Amino acid sequence: MSCRLTSARSRPPAPRSHRGVRRALTPRWIEWRNRRVVGLRRKFPETQAWAEESGCHYERLQPLKEGGREHDLTFDPASSSWLKFTKPSAAGYVVSFDFDAPELRPALPLEYLQRLALQNEIFADDVSFVGIAGAKHDFRIVTRQSDIVGVAASESDIVRLMTEELGFVLLPAKFSVGYVESLAFSRADVAVFDLRPANLVKTDSGIIVPIDSIPVRLDESSRRILAG
Repeated sequence: MSCRLTSARSRPPAPRSHRGVRRALTPRWIEWRNRRVVGLRRKFPETQAWAEESGCHYERLQPLKEGGREHDLTFDPASSSWLKFTKPSAAGYVVSFDFDAPELRPALPLEYLQRLALQNEIFADDVSFVGIAGAKHDFRIVTRQSDIVGVAASESDIVRLMTEELGFVLLPAKFSVGYVESLAFSRADVAVFDLRPANLVKTDSGIIVPIDSIPVRLDESSRRILAG
């Protein structure tokens, strides 16, 4: 069984904005980061309560394979797909421009789901929301994604896909976030971060398929930052 975020009434509350804070390691900056952690701790119980009411809380469902920085995994051979679990009491990452440069920060639950929806839109992916797994104070957001058979794409494969096929522009290395080898791209009102060989698969037929990325909608301020 799966459930969807289909109405404003059923969605977890939208995240607050923290724009306008200067980028500096100051007491004010530290206070802002602490507020993000507190906000995350508050949003998860709200999201769990929503999942219980909506019939998509699976307390005993747990991943079988340890993954990377954001997710753990279970392969479902019946549907040839992966169940992807966020780390306990976490919702992955999003890219923020709050300090006048792109940086990773812990996502609130709705921000994480919006990120996945944007990935589906850009790459014609089929990531779907399954529900919330685990017990109180140790639960995870669970999604499902089709298994793609192939090998890790090369850096040149990634650049060709994004620029020649999808019309993006490769951003300077100073705007990359995540791992050292991660690339970033922008196009009109959207940017995609954390594209690296481990996050894209090259099939036997030569098709390059992104399986993980961190896309973000750009407003006027963030577009101006990436143009600098």
